[in-house]
Amino acid sequence: MQEGMVADITIFDPKTVRDNATYTAGENGLPSTGIPYVLVNGTIVVKDSKVLKGVNPGQSIRYPIESNGRFKPLEKKTYLRTLIGQEYINLEDETMGSEHAFEK
Repeated sequence: MQEGMVADITIFDPKTVRDNATYTAGENGLPSTGIPYVLVNGTIVVKDSKVLKGVNPGQSIRYPIESNGRFKPLEKKTYLRTLIGQEYINLEDETMGSEHAFEK
């Protein structure tokens, strides 16, 4: 850290910090515990483990809204060829032991 520079600081005790997030409906987004202080750009935003209201020293990071997601499913063969980078044995092929057992 350097005086006059932008920095975010989280002060915590590794013995007491806990991630309370779950995948149970209605419980998502539970805050972590054991983090008594957080500073954003030199301003205290969490004090005594409580988020201070009306304190907004950071900058929002905005991304354009996309109408369609970016997920593109891969076929198993394409994924394995990319992952391994060479021929692989198709273990689901009933022709094991023949020339058809190898995918290219």
